[in-house]
Amino acid sequence: MKKKGWIIGIIIVLVILILAVGVYFVSKKLEQEVALRTEIQEVGEMTKDIQTIDIDELNEKLDTTVTTGDYAIVEKAVKQYLKDTINYSLEIKEILESEKFAEIVTAENYQNDRPDFTESLNFINETRTKLEEADDFFNTMLSEDGVMSYIDGKIDDQYYIDVYREVAIGAEGESAVANDKETIANSINTVIDLLNTEEKIINMLKENNDSWQIQGNQIVFDSNELIDEYNSYVNELN
Repeated sequence: MKKKGWIIGIIIVLVILILAVGVYFVSKKLEQEVALRTEIQEVGEMTKDIQTIDIDELNEKLDTTVTTGDYAIVEKAVKQYLKDTINYSLEIKEILESEKFAEIVTAENYQNDRPDFTESLNFINETRTKLEEADDFFNTMLSEDGVMSYIDGKIDDQYYIDVYREVAIGAEGESAVANDKETIANSINTVIDLLNTEEKIINMLKENNDSWQIQGNQIVFDSNELIDEYNSYVNELN
């Protein structure tokens, strides 16, 4: 009986040790996951207002890894995806904030860039091309396949792949990125439409260079037909 009791005692000690080790690793795993989610949430806070982003601080955050092991693989993949997307967004923001957008349809620009309007047309064509490229970029990046491409081949454990998906895309899954994609596409297309209208105005002035003049800050046409055409385009911009 004493021997049996001794064996049971050993088994109980071993079970306790196994449970303790298991609890330790579960605790460490939970700690890593909390650190990952907190880190990505902080990135979200830093980028919630694109007008006030400190790009140096943000890049430092995105280049730093706070987790280890498999969670570090997930963290690096999420941060690389965010870095690529955010930095590209900032490039597009810089393009859209160009003062040239407003300057194109001013009397001063009409006078300075006539008769060929080379500078204005080049700006319109280059900007439109960049925005069309941006539309393609976000169409890819804001799809589930685009998001998941950053973790593909980096880890095999489905649990960590699912963690990546939830952290990068969110609990709503594809519907969340689809909504973002539609919003961005609509915004880009709106700006492209404005550029197309500005192009119509410039081409009209170019083709009728002898039929208008600048008086003060106003453009004056030689015919009511041209006045009506010009005003119709201007109304499209409003």
